[in-house]
Amino acid sequence: PLDDALRGGLRIGDLSLLAGRPGVGKTVTALQIARNAALAGRAVTFVCSEHSTSAILERLLVLEARSIARPDESHLIDSVIHEVIASSRVGSIRSSLSPLAEEVFARVSQYGSSFVITGFDTSDFNVDQLESLAPPTQGLLVVDRLDSRGSSKEGFESISTADFATALKSIATRLGISVLATCGTNQ
Repeated sequence: PLDDALRGGLRIGDLSLLAGRPGVGKTVTALQIARNAALAGRAVTFVCSEHSTSAILERLLVLEARSIARPDESHLIDSVIHEVIASSRVGSIRSSLSPLAEEVFARVSQYGSSFVITGFDTSDFNVDQLESLAPPTQGLLVVDRLDSRGSSKEGFESISTADFATALKSIATRLGISVLATCGTNQ
């Protein structure tokens, strides 16, 4: 439905902003959009300065578990997430997973190789480094929190939000990708 409302979805060469007040679900919505793009075969890079890579991965696993779990399995979601994470850390064999965890693992495996999650420290990062993380042509770059930069005057922190948005639009156009950025607002 969002693709229809946007008359074609997130278009190549465009910067789309997802704005809202703190805690309304901007990150989860952006993650869901990124997940759907990856499931559709697009290369996706999800870059976040606000949450750790492991926190973003956990949210992605929760999205998958909730989309797969039957109503009578909803109480298992937390344990399934921990099971999948623990299994990947120790490299245990997938056959040792519970059935729901196996389904979650299989779903993420469908697009996992084309979905990169990375974090960055805004104090020593610049636009060129962000561009180097961008997916190949036709891909989707998600920047979670366009506006979440500290007060230091180095790297991203020296760039105004408007200039950062302009730089992201330039990356989208130059590389032939779609860019989705989240932005907090008090209005």
